[in-house]
Amino acid sequence: MLLNAFEFQAYLNHAFDHFCSTIDTPFDFVECSYLTSRLSTTFGESVLALAVEMAKTKPRPRVSAIFEKLGRLIASCIMMDTLRNNLKGMHELALT
Repeated sequence: MLLNAFEFQAYLNHAFDHFCSTIDTPFDFVECSYLTSRLSTTFGESVLALAVEMAKTKPRPRVSAIFEKLGRLIASCIMMDTLRNNLKGMHELALT
């Protein structure tokens, strides 16, 4: 895992917080990565970038075909993020 200075600082902060509260359980890097990289305001840009990369394949697919394929993937990513972060309530809350 290659981190820049800001990401490394966030991991260190989470590790210090973890070991200040408990010394018996190991630090979970995967859980920390979920805390530091949830769906952001650039989620739409990420989806668009993925769609553009899919459009570069040969033979060139139709735009509707690309988003039909991406629809379930995007929905499952949002649902998994909601479940992992215990976001309950209206769907508008999960997308903010």
